[in-house]
Amino acid sequence: SNSFAFRSGSNFVVSDRGEFLGAFGGLLPPQGDQFSTIAGGAESAKAETVTATGELATVASESIAATSPAPVNPGVAYPFSGANNYNYFDFVRGLIESNTTKVLASPTLIINENSEPIASGAAVTVGGSGTAALNTASIGRPFANESFVTVGAQEIVSYTVQAGQNGAPNSCQPEFGTAGLTFGARVSRIDDNGFVTFSMSPEISAVIATDVRIEGCGTVNTLTTRRLDTGEVRVRDGQTLILTGVISDYDQAVVRKWPVLGDIPFVGQFFRDSINRREKRELVILVSPRIIRDDNGGNFGYGYQAATPEARQLVSPY
Repeated sequence: SNSFAFRSGSNFVVSDRGEFLGAFGGLLPPQGDQFSTIAGGAESAKAETVTATGELATVASESIAATSPAPVNPGVAYPFSGANNYNYFDFVRGLIESNTTKVLASPTLIINENSEPIASGAAVTVGGSGTAALNTASIGRPFANESFVTVGAQEIVSYTVQAGQNGAPNSCQPEFGTAGLTFGARVSRIDDNGFVTFSMSPEISAVIATDVRIEGCGTVNTLTTRRLDTGEVRVRDGQTLILTGVISDYDQAVVRKWPVLGDIPFVGQFFRDSINRREKRELVILVSPRIIRDDNGGNFGYGYQAATPEARQLVSPY
């Protein structure tokens, strides 16, 4: 990160961490609402009346009184220079911003094909219970053939405001959302010929705005969410199922310009403000089912192999 500035007379050029800022002239031109502000009240281009030693004194060089309801020309607030009473004020801002982000998560779920209920199982609640809960899984763990995993960070997405009692101030209870990956899966059956039938519900969320403020509580984040709920799919052991097509493509072009002058080639760029923005997001999900076989000792390190003849007799099927 580097910033520097250069001045030559009334011209001032600033490089603010890659953003170009340039001021040319003795004063900056008014922008947006400042134009109406300068033309408005007593502390702008109008005369200002102050009290000094018990007497009224007028501090201004213009003939329009501070109490006059009529707005004045903002130009009277700017000094004249030169024989022709003209001056040039200019402010230039230029910035090109490029971001590249890649989110990669590779969770592994071990699921039994047994669909019987788990006696102590319940739907998964991430981050607590009751009003303190952060997220509730759409596919929890009440059955042995279901599993759920969350990878990401908890962000404040809203506040619940409770009115104070007996003059006490209002209290704010934050509500959280997951910015990251949530993934739930359910195995329906495993065939003898090596096929796995399952369904899943992946969801990915990211923060797109952080400037939303709730009065009296704080700033909240806005999340963008993409979710996919599949039906039952059947994939052979070791093969990969690729799910894609969840694409978000956003293009925005905003042009503000002077009438006529803004359309002149080359010269028109000095009378025009252009903003081009493009966002493209694509979610690709790759699922590779692997059957863990205990009858051959467990290819992935699971299963039990007896070490002595006596132990092998204990696990003998006869």
